Amino acid sequence: MKTFNVLQERRTVNSSLQTLKQATIELTNAEKNNNSAMMRCNMLKCWGKISQSINTGHVH
Repeated sequence: MKTFNVLQERRTVNSSLQTLKQATIELTNAEKNNNSAMMRCNMLKCWGKISQSINTGHVH
């Protein structure tokens, strides 16, 4: 009976670790997505400024 409890506890710990690993992976992926979204946003802002300066630079 005692060994069964130990095994059960170990299994619980293992599944908890799996859940934790999965959560960490998801968090890392979310962070990567967020970073790429931020980069895209910054690039668009940069391009907006560049095109504005080009537009104002050309006097018709």
